[in-house]
Amino acid sequence: MASKLFCILTRLDEAGVHSVIGHYAPDGVTITATVVGKRAEITGTEDAMPESTLDEILADFT
Repeated sequence: MASKLFCILTRLDEAGVHSVIGHYAPDGVTITATVVGKRAEITGTEDAMPESTLDEILADFT
């Protein structure tokens, strides 16, 4: 079973949204998603990424 982190990255890839992973805290990561004129950040841990935020981002970006 894939982690939530990889599920989110897959959804962003499938939607054609460029993303970058940052590791700024010892227990978490930040995914920065970018399309022309918009940028959003999703912050969480490997297995506790807020997918509701991802749904909002994809609705705005696509």
